[in-house]
Amino acid sequence: MSQRRRSLTLRTSAPRSARGEHASTAILALLACMFAHEVTYLATYGGGASLAEAMRSTGHDGYWSWLMAAVAVAVAGLAFVAIRELARLHREAPERPDVTDGAGLRALVGLTGAAWGRLALLVGALYTFQENAEALAAGLPLQGLDVV
Repeated sequence: MSQRRRSLTLRTSAPRSARGEHASTAILALLACMFAHEVTYLATYGGGASLAEAMRSTGHDGYWSWLMAAVAVAVAGLAFVAIRELARLHREAPERPDVTDGAGLRALVGLTGAAWGRLALLVGALYTFQENAEALAAGLPLQGLDVV
């Protein structure tokens, strides 16, 4: 008895507003930017007092904790929406027509690669802007693209 190999099939759902997609991309970019910032500073300055001093001297005082809290709330909201959308897609999937037959994995990789590419460019731009704005706020010279 031969086993039939199952392929991934890409399906469409009802058209949605691009506004929600743009908002979720912005929230993910903010989260990734904060993560990149934390990793960079931890790798450069270590933890504890040296990290606290670096954060103070580079213009993070007064806003970093509030920004982290705001992004955490936005990410929690995005997680709620994602869970709700996954439940909707699970209900909707059996009744939607196939867009491709067997090329779903290739299409999925293409869509994922494009989304990650856009997100990486956006995060790089946000990080560069953030670090240069912090330098200005701290009275330090602009670093330009060197921060990336």
